[in-house]
Amino acid sequence: MAGAAEKGENGVQVPPAAARQMMEAAAEGRLLQVERLTKAHPHALGVRGPEGQTPAHIAAFFGRREVLQHIALKDPELLFAQTPDGETPAHSAAAEGHTECVTFLATHSLS
Repeated sequence: MAGAAEKGENGVQVPPAAARQMMEAAAEGRLLQVERLTKAHPHALGVRGPEGQTPAHIAAFFGRREVLQHIALKDPELLFAQTPDGETPAHSAAAEGHTECVTFLATHSLS
């Protein structure tokens, strides 16, 4: 539904504009924008795209390690989020050959 709030982390509603901006900033590697959006809408890091991808999936797909590092600081569990097809951010990075992101995701732990 147009204008409806998007569900972020833990089902918390996030304004659609903030959700869209988060996905775009993650894709483009605009770390300052990601940080600002995270501060204003903390659950925006958990929004899902149409195929179930999170900003972590998008950042990994486009090789945006700095964005992944920010996500790791705010909510490391999102680095292991799965789409309905079971794809993780590591899969997204590997599919596009972003070895720096794959290495970061592979060595990052939840502890």
